[in-house]
Amino acid sequence: MQTLTSRVQPPAPHEALGMYNKFVEATGAARAVEVFFCDMGAADESSLQRDWKILNADERQRAGRFHFDRDRRMFVSCRATLRRLLAERTSRAPESLTFAFGPHGKPSLPGTNVSFNLSHAGQWFACAISTGGALGIELGIDIEHLRPLEDMQALVRHFFAPAEVERLASISKAEKTHSFFECWTRKEAVIKATGEGVSRPLDSFEVAFGPNTAPALVRLDDRLNPGWPMHTFTPAPNYIAALTAPQALGAVHTKFLAGVAADFSPRYVGTTT
Repeated sequence: MQTLTSRVQPPAPHEALGMYNKFVEATGAARAVEVFFCDMGAADESSLQRDWKILNADERQRAGRFHFDRDRRMFVSCRATLRRLLAERTSRAPESLTFAFGPHGKPSLPGTNVSFNLSHAGQWFACAISTGGALGIELGIDIEHLRPLEDMQALVRHFFAPAEVERLASISKAEKTHSFFECWTRKEAVIKATGEGVSRPLDSFEVAFGPNTAPALVRLDDRLNPGWPMHTFTPAPNYIAALTAPQALGAVHTKFLAGVAADFSPRYVGTTT
């Protein structure tokens, strides 16, 4: 008697994502995300000295490699603020946190249910954090300082997908700089969420951007409308930020930190949902 054995093939990655998103929609398991913004320009020397004490040896070495003092100060303030935010959510001392890094440098906090990603531009810090639940989540956030770019067209030709090049060309001059940074922050958020960073070509996927256009991931490689949630923010005049994840998200709460004093427990001067 012959016995037939069937093999069940695992779903392709994009099919697995669709199954996951359906699951969280059905069970309410999608995890909320806190998005923090802070103006780091107020950090004085005494707070920077206290910040320095909670950094680990690797972070101090990285800080020491910056050529410009403003960049060193920004790095120290951002890393210390990240440590305090994560410490508050893990009930640990900020200086005790040990990070792991993915193949392309994306940081994580092993042994916890905390997911996070951070970015900074100019004097502004942005950080996305999600806690709770057994299911992992990958976050990508980017913030940029809106400013004129003399080499914008070269950047567009080199990094934008053909459809994005056409879209930006159709936008009026008055809206072009803002639209460029909408596209740029959303693309950066995508490659940070995947953990691939700059190893993924920016023209290998497309995002929606421009006046009266909702943020969205339109194409990822050969997959159309992969269903990633995407959010955009204007935390301050002339700044823009974007958040995305390859998983369904719960509520997104935006919080503005009041300051970067080294002994702070975060003080939220404004919160939106």
